[in-house]
Amino acid sequence: MDVVSISPATFIVGHPRSGTSLLRALLDGHPDVLVLPFETHLFDWVKSGDPVTSLLNRTRLWPTLHRHRPSISRDEVEGVLTRAFGQTREPRARLLALVEGWRKLTGARSDTRWVEKTPRHLYEATTLLEWFPENARILVMRRDPRDVIASALKQKPTRAIFQMALTGCLAHHVVSEHETDPRLSVITYERLVRHTVSTMQTVCRFLQVRYDPVVTTPTVLGAEYSGNSRFDGTLKGVSEAAVGRYREVLSGPSLERAEALLAPVLTAGGYAPTHPTRAGRHPIERAAIAMIVRSKLWRSRALRTAFGGA
Repeated sequence: MDVVSISPATFIVGHPRSGTSLLRALLDGHPDVLVLPFETHLFDWVKSGDPVTSLLNRTRLWPTLHRHRPSISRDEVEGVLTRAFGQTREPRARLLALVEGWRKLTGARSDTRWVEKTPRHLYEATTLLEWFPENARILVMRRDPRDVIASALKQKPTRAIFQMALTGCLAHHVVSEHETDPRLSVITYERLVRHTVSTMQTVCRFLQVRYDPVVTTPTVLGAEYSGNSRFDGTLKGVSEAAVGRYREVLSGPSLERAEALLAPVLTAGGYAPTHPTRAGRHPIERAAIAMIVRSKLWRSRALRTAFGGA
C-alpha cells in the first residue's frame, strides 16, 4: 500500500473568515506535520479530465510555492503532479496524489500527518471521515459570527446581513451534526489568540503529535506569516487585534439584526449579545433561515454557492 494512503489526514475547516488560515500557519512549522499552505478546493476540480491544469487554475498552489521556493519551475511542478496523479480517477485517490506530489516538491517525509485547509470543506465532513475512517482529524474553527460578518463586509460592503447570517447558521448546523464524533474538534478563535500555548497543546494532543513550541509562531513554508486580515495593516504573529472588530463595522440596526438572526450561533459559542432583549425581533427572517436549514436543500454545492460561498 502506498504510504500516503495510510498517513494520518487532518482537515481544517470552518466558516470563511473564522481563523482557519491562522491555525494552518501555526501548524506549518511542526516537524512531524506536512501542511499544504494553500486551499485545495478539492471538490471544484477533482473530477476534471485534466486534474493538474484544473488544480493549478483553481488554487494558489503555484503562486504560494513560487513565492517561497522560487528555484522550482512551473514545468517541474506540473511534471511532479502529473506523475503523482498518474491514472487516478476517484476523488480520494486524487487528494492523496496531491499530497504525495506536495511531499515530493517540498522534500517532506512520507510518514508525517498531513494537513489540508479549505474552509468550505466543513460541508464535506461526512465524506472526508468516510474516506479516512481510522485516523482522520477535523479541526473546526469557531469565531464570533459578528466578527466574521465584519470581516466579510470589509471585503465587500454590499453583502447582505441575511445572506451572511444564513451561511453562519448553516455552518453551525453542520458542526452540531458532528459534535459527538471524537474525530472532530472545535477550536475557538478567541481562545487561540488569547491562550495560544494551551490551545495549541490541545490541538497537538488531538492530532496525536508531540507538542513543539514552534506551533505558537505562524509561518508559511517556514517564512513569517502576516495574516490575511481585511482591515488595514497586517497582524504580526498571533494578535488579539481582530477580536471584537465588529464594533467598528456594525452598529445600530445592522448589529441588532445580525444578533437576532445569529442568536443560536452566538449562544453555542458563548458570545454575549449586545442586545439580548431584542433577540426575538425579525421573526420572518429568522423563520426563513430555520426553514432553509431544515430543508437540507443547502447540501447541494450549487445552492450553497448561491447563498454566498458557504
